[in-house]
Amino acid sequence: MSRDAAPRATWDALIILGSNIKRDGDGYRPVTYDDYDTFGMLAGEIRIIAAVILYEQNVASTFVFSTGTSEKTKEILGPNVPSEATVYSQDFLSRIRSSDRPPPAVILEDRSVNTYSNLTECIAIIRRNRWKHVAIMSARYHLARVQVLWELAREKHPVATTAVFVAADPAGCSPCGPVAGASRERTPRPGHGRLAGR
Repeated sequence: MSRDAAPRATWDALIILGSNIKRDGDGYRPVTYDDYDTFGMLAGEIRIIAAVILYEQNVASTFVFSTGTSEKTKEILGPNVPSEATVYSQDFLSRIRSSDRPPPAVILEDRSVNTYSNLTECIAIIRRNRWKHVAIMSARYHLARVQVLWELAREKHPVATTAVFVAADPAGCSPCGPVAGASRERTPRPGHGRLAGR
């Protein structure tokens, strides 16, 4: 993605939803499209790549990484497995280490275990910080669900914040294809931009 293609809006924060993790040697990493489980959780790494591109394009100075540790994950990886928010934020920070841009603020939301609780926990963070305009990033196949649950979460936890929904993967790259009816989504087109460590 070229810098000229950057979203024009400046967001108070970019919220990156988790998508499971895998063991990687002595540590852990976000899942990729090559990984899958019985729940079909995919496309974690591409969210980090897209977040790096958007960081380089200066669309937000605060990055929120959302998702804790589910019982399912503990059963598979053990009771001491770190939260997805921790793993994803560490991956993100390692990728931007050589950037010449100022380091962003990073907030971990590590209580949620599903999409709805991602959003309710993030609404609490939004309220505390009095943010007015945020972006919520997930994989393209997941965005329709995120949008519906965002509206449900706002009904129960009212917040005067505008959200845009960002597809981490370009159209046609997701296994499930484009999201129907996601008129407010934006696509950062990861893989076409200048990343940290260039």
